[in-house]
Amino acid sequence: MRRESSKSSTTATSEDAPWLEREDWANGRVLSTNRAEAIGAVLFAGVWDAISSVVAFFAIPDLWNQGKKPLILVVAIFPVIGVVLAIWALRCVIRLIKFGTTVFELDTCPGVVGRTLEGALLLPVALRGAGDMLLSLDCVKRVTTRRHTGNGSRSHTSEIIEWQDRVELSLTGANVRQGKVALPVRFHIPAEALPTTPGSPSTRILWRLIASADVPGVDFGARFEVPVFCTEDSPTPGEEEAEPQSQWATSASGTPRSLDEDLSRVGIFVERPPNRMQVQFRRARCKTGAAMLTGFAVLWTGVCIGLSYSDAPILFPIMFGLTDLLIVWGAFDAWLWHGRVRVGPGRLESRAGIFIATTKQFQAGEIRGIGASRGTQFGNTVFYRIRVRPNEGSPVTIGKYIGNRQLADALAEEIQQFLTGNGGQSGE
Repeated sequence: MRRESSKSSTTATSEDAPWLEREDWANGRVLSTNRAEAIGAVLFAGVWDAISSVVAFFAIPDLWNQGKKPLILVVAIFPVIGVVLAIWALRCVIRLIKFGTTVFELDTCPGVVGRTLEGALLLPVALRGAGDMLLSLDCVKRVTTRRHTGNGSRSHTSEIIEWQDRVELSLTGANVRQGKVALPVRFHIPAEALPTTPGSPSTRILWRLIASADVPGVDFGARFEVPVFCTEDSPTPGEEEAEPQSQWATSASGTPRSLDEDLSRVGIFVERPPNRMQVQFRRARCKTGAAMLTGFAVLWTGVCIGLSYSDAPILFPIMFGLTDLLIVWGAFDAWLWHGRVRVGPGRLESRAGIFIATTKQFQAGEIRGIGASRGTQFGNTVFYRIRVRPNEGSPVTIGKYIGNRQLADALAEEIQQFLTGNGGQSGE
């Protein structure tokens, strides 16, 4: 039924159906952006390496002869970043050669706010034995600012993930279509989500589907910009959403995995003695984000050391140093934060921290609610936290670095159920 409505919509004008303005959306076949990303990565890395190498070649000997050796650290940072960019560009090129361009065939065109985005990824047959495919649907707010200077205008673009849902599916047993592995994709889009912004305004909303899988060598990765709009099928305010939440993970046999199994895969372990529940949050559960933050902290520290030996006003090294402390603390938190939650009818105890864990206890009557909320964002991944909202005082974080919104919501709901004496079935 959705296919028929999508096809009939192609007769509408682009004013009534703005998704028809893009040929790939109108045809229902969206190509991955791997080729454009590889070209962009090579150009950016090439320009950066060329400029930083020339600057370092002339500046480092000069600083050495002037006895300003600490400033060499500041200059050396840029060639080091250039090496990282070169490796990134090389991996993008290898990924393009290895997997080519991936196609996402839309079954719903467009994806409807309050309903679903459905389709199929046409993947290389070699990925069939890869195991699991991680899919992420992101609602991204892209802001472009332009600043006019004496030498012209300069623009800066930043992106913030407004909403994200992640799904892990098994490739085992997936059908083959057109010589490709056809992986069905289905995401439920909340009624409060922001629709795609047509055109190219300075502030726009775009929806991005990201697919990734661990394979030997360079991992598979593909990104697609997909259409999500409000249509006549979107629910009205207050209308209950008929669409069920998307299943976040399946086992190798294709059956849904349990909540406990999915939590254990991300370093969160649940035990359920009679009438009680214990949740253990391991350290270093977002290693990629922690490594990124650590690398940035090392580079920023180098800048601070160089500034302290330079002729810059004292305010600069002080401000940079204070910022460095926040970055270093964030890196420690990402690597070392751990926690434990014990909950039973009428009582909750949380013990969490970085170096030294602190204990907080609550009675059911002291708690207004328990829920998941957005936390830190590392790259393209939003991590969620679980917080206790007491009747008095500020919310208390009892769990964090959960890279899946549905997992965080489900875990928070079960903790709430055990607190009220209704728990014991969710993880079965």
